[in-house]
Amino acid sequence: MEVNINQPKADQQEIDVTLSYQEIQPEIDEAYRKESKSIAIDGFRKGKAPMSIIKKLYGEAIEYKASEDISIKKFWDIVEEKQLKPISTPQLLDLNYVPGEKLSFKVSFEVKPKLELKDYKGIEIKKPIFKFTDEDVKKEIDQMLKSYYTFEPAEQVTDTNYRITVNLKRIDENGNFIIGQSTDNIVIDLSDEKVNPQIKENALNKKLNETFNFDFVDEHYHGEELHREEYHYQAVITKIEKSTPPELTEELI
Repeated sequence: MEVNINQPKADQQEIDVTLSYQEIQPEIDEAYRKESKSIAIDGFRKGKAPMSIIKKLYGEAIEYKASEDISIKKFWDIVEEKQLKPISTPQLLDLNYVPGEKLSFKVSFEVKPKLELKDYKGIEIKKPIFKFTDEDVKKEIDQMLKSYYTFEPAEQVTDTNYRITVNLKRIDENGNFIIGQSTDNIVIDLSDEKVNPQIKENALNKKLNETFNFDFVDEHYHGEELHREEYHYQAVITKIEKSTPPELTEELI
């Protein structure tokens, strides 16, 4: 068996392997014995057909499949013997099987690149200084407290300290519903600063089962060209919940 290990890239290795037919013949013969047990040929009982007929009818397929299996097995034998360390799924390349002569194949796989640690002594680094304001602290505490909020059913939205559940329907510029463009049971926390300002404004003072409209503008780039598209929605409020923050205590923090 001839084995050549190449490293075309810092993070890639390739193994080229060539085996003589004499080296793989035992596995080829075993493949015939195994496959012959399940082959049914007219005029013979299943698994009892002469090997010469099996080779004539199915030899090419059996030997090619066996050559793949042999290649995979030999590869892992080489990995173990040479103590190689693939970090990706190996790819079997350039499989070349010549019946009665030889089997050659190439396997490519990724490896951890060898990193050379250069002299780092004396290198100056800047220690990052994080500055934050009282407002930053308040926002962080408010965000933490949200996971401890309690919610009570309500009949009307009177400020942004509410959580509402809505059914959305997309509408056109004339207010007509667009078929197939609806979504139910969308939960919206009106205290969230990321919520569309139109939703906060238009949901104010609304009651259960009342509706409000809002717009959403999508801006994105296709290459260097900016695309802008406006969407219109009608929301039906199906649930209103008043949110109450917990008492801020040392135990909670």
